[in-house]
Amino acid sequence: MHLTVRCEAAGANCPHCGAWSEAFHSSYERNLGDLPIAGRRAIIDLRVRRFRCYQPECPRKTFVEQAPIFAERYAHRTRRLRSLLEDIGLALGGRPGSRHCTRLAIPTSRTTLLRMVRALPERSISTPTVLGVDEFALRRGRRYGTILVDAEAHHIVDLLEDPSADALVEWLSNHPGAKVICRDRDGVYASAARRGAPDALQVADRWHLVHNLADALERFAVRVLAALRKELKAEEFTDGAPPPELPLPVAPGRLIARNAERHDEIHELMAHRLTVSAIARRVRLDRKTVRRFANAEVAADLLGPRGRRATALDAYLPYLARRWREGQHVAAFLFDEVRQQGYRGSKRTVRRQLTGWRVAEPPPPAHAMLPGPRTLAWLLLRRPSDLDEKEQILLKQLYERSPELVCARQLAQHFLRLVRERRGRELDDWVADVHSAGPPELRGFSRNLQHDWAAVHAGLTERWSSGCVEGNVNKVKVTKRQMFGRARFDLLRKRVLLAN
Repeated sequence: MHLTVRCEAAGANCPHCGAWSEAFHSSYERNLGDLPIAGRRAIIDLRVRRFRCYQPECPRKTFVEQAPIFAERYAHRTRRLRSLLEDIGLALGGRPGSRHCTRLAIPTSRTTLLRMVRALPERSISTPTVLGVDEFALRRGRRYGTILVDAEAHHIVDLLEDPSADALVEWLSNHPGAKVICRDRDGVYASAARRGAPDALQVADRWHLVHNLADALERFAVRVLAALRKELKAEEFTDGAPPPELPLPVAPGRLIARNAERHDEIHELMAHRLTVSAIARRVRLDRKTVRRFANAEVAADLLGPRGRRATALDAYLPYLARRWREGQHVAAFLFDEVRQQGYRGSKRTVRRQLTGWRVAEPPPPAHAMLPGPRTLAWLLLRRPSDLDEKEQILLKQLYERSPELVCARQLAQHFLRLVRERRGRELDDWVADVHSAGPPELRGFSRNLQHDWAAVHAGLTERWSSGCVEGNVNKVKVTKRQMFGRARFDLLRKRVLLAN
């Protein structure tokens, strides 16, 4: 759809000297893309005139009248279309944005959208009073950057490609004014905050404090569970009860009946002097299968002595049974072991063999019922009201065997109350309790807190945290994944900052 537009003024002002001129020189037509009308592509045919400038001091001899309400000089799109395409490029990126433009009847290539995003001017950066700092992955495990977030307004302030302390120090020096800096427990950002904003209050994030506590409890659980497992195994060994024999798998009755039916049918066809190929076509079986049925005098010969067909795994069954009694029940590990001994079958055969053993297996020994270190650490961290009956019984049984667990749980719950209720004034008392009666792992955790004591105390006292920073990191991840293949840092930074 084409719309013809022209200016009604009799003349125009010279862009160089500003003098008014009505001396007509020539005219031509500009074609400007515009927003679609009724689902159809719209083109504005703007007819512009060229005028003469007779001012002797003006170097311009001719000039073209402009229509700034429609488009900029030399532009091929109207202002409102360009604004819409810029918003689409910021929100969706290249390929998704191009597909969306096609549906809107304004076809635009992905490179055009990205070029328009890159051409957008950057906004001025104002330093927030409360600044959140964290790292984000440009390429996970290889390249990282630094994200800066306004912890009050919860929006991204800036992205730094360099995650080092020097880059953050330079940014803080160029943007003074931060009063509070929320960060994780990383020493890089702590050092940068001290150098770049020495007067700012540093606040350690509470989630990272709980995460450090969980790591200490997991190390504690590894040590305690190893001692408990050794103790329970010793008790089982003193009982002297022989391990139960594993039942041998029996072929299902349906397989026996099917083999007998096929055996009778094939031998009846052989009595009519049909060839193996003819019988295979008649019963729709492979010739090798027909030949195997033909060579068997009775159907029972098709199965092994244990009521099933002999397989390449039979020679390794004694080894598998011994490893099963020793407690190795993972099919992938057992497959690797027998493969090293020469087995050339598939992993599926081993897994199928172990399926029958799992069904007939007696209840596992007590040491096998112990939770893993991470599960036990999670049980110690959870609120007592959140534990179900089974978990409460398990903890009670563990308490009876290891009184050290009782002390560790009490200290962990006390620290969590300090975090939830922001009772930083009681942190000294908690550290004293840990050093007097706590396990070695929690004592190490408390010594680590003392290395960053001011920030930890502020984290348990002030209302600020890095929660909004982590949320904005997730937004950056979404934008980065939309731009897979074109996610250079300059484009990523432009999209994140302007989309905010």
